[in-house]
Amino acid sequence: MTAEHVIESAERKARELLDQRIESVRAVVRAQHDTAALREQLAESERESARLYRAALSDGWSEAELKKLGITETGPKTSRRRSAAASSDSEQNG
Repeated sequence: MTAEHVIESAERKARELLDQRIESVRAVVRAQHDTAALREQLAESERESARLYRAALSDGWSEAELKKLGITETGPKTSRRRSAAASSDSEQNG
């Protein structure tokens, strides 16, 4: 076996190992990209669900009626209560 043959064999083995490592990185990046896309899709779906829930309330349905139908507000909720800081400001100023 010549030195050149030994070197080529070692390089080939090293490339195979690197290719395996690169493929694992590709798989992780692909999965993270898919996860980010699904999170965005979920967020959009939650926003749409919340919008439609509010529309049902505007159309005359009560929260209790919707709850009896198994429908609950699932999207991002807006706070209906004032924060403690806002309450204390109005008490001091009022």
